Amino acid sequence: MALKLLLGTTNPVKIEIVRAAVDWPLELLTPADLNLALEIPETGQTTLENAEIKARAYFERTNLPTLAIDGGLWVEKFSAENQPGVRVKRPAGGAENASDEAVLEFYIRELQKVGGESLCNWEGSLALVIPGGRLFSSTFSFQTLLTTKVRGKALPGVALAPITLDPATGRYHSELAWDERPDVLWIRRFLRSHLEQL
Repeated sequence: MALKLLLGTTNPVKIEIVRAAVDWPLELLTPADLNLALEIPETGQTTLENAEIKARAYFERTNLPTLAIDGGLWVEKFSAENQPGVRVKRPAGGAENASDEAVLEFYIRELQKVGGESLCNWEGSLALVIPGGRLFSSTFSFQTLLTTKVRGKALPGVALAPITLDPATGRYHSELAWDERPDVLWIRRFLRSHLEQL
């Protein structure tokens, strides 16, 4: 019987990213599968703190191995007050429920002010809580270029993919399959290293 893993998120993009990362028998469950509705304030100051808050909250309700993910973005040419940080989809004091279109428009507008492009660093944090309450966590990062030159379309929840360019390959994130994304590769390694001991 496959190991059950609860994804501590209702974000469809994060769910797809984890599904793409898992390439061995593992039953992935979402809060919707368990009719579980939790409001979890993301009060952490770092991506790691937010991931741990979410993983612990879902684990405490279900006692299932739980994985949570949080991400952040730092844009080299943006001013300190304009840095998205852990609020990628609500930058510069924007609404928490801003549409993908509004988020994309914000970044394009801010990039135009700094010459049309900027290197940026993406950070992701993973937190896994397993029975017994043991916590495993990891943070990874990768660099891309944000540009005002739009290519392709974004999937819902991946607002910046059409303006995110991988400097090494010259490909936009909107052109990448899920399993080519750098975050997917990190998550796969993390899960393999920790779940194999269960």
